[in-house]
Amino acid sequence: MTSTGVVLLVVGILALNALVQAAVWVPILRKRKRALLDLGEELSRASEKTVRAPVSTTFVAAAGMVVRSGMAIAALSEKRLFIQRVFGQRQVFSPGEIARVQVARRFRSRMFGGREFVILTLAGGHDAAFTVARGDGAGWQADLEKHIVAR
Repeated sequence: MTSTGVVLLVVGILALNALVQAAVWVPILRKRKRALLDLGEELSRASEKTVRAPVSTTFVAAAGMVVRSGMAIAALSEKRLFIQRVFGQRQVFSPGEIARVQVARRFRSRMFGGREFVILTLAGGHDAAFTVARGDGAGWQADLEKHIVAR
């Protein structure tokens, strides 16, 4: 095979890879955007005041939770913290279900570049977490402690 043939083969493989990646990721990103909008609309229709608007996040579930870890949407109202999985269930934390909140760069050996973990210590002693943009964790922590954390 000539060098031109090798170059064409590599370009063809890269183009095929790009098509496959687009076919997989475009629907996922559209679904995440729709989930953000839906949760925002649902909160605006509810009688609760929104403290933190819905944001895209990665959720890490605690042991024994119905909701699995993965891509999610997080939102905070005056009375509840919502974690809506993009593909799956919703976890709602009411006042008294969260014993403590802390912010860290790592959680269970996981680290996401440019993101912080908001770690929720649940009343049962297990830890769950979700990611927020770096620098925004302290704001989430303060809002959660003000509205949701057991006093």
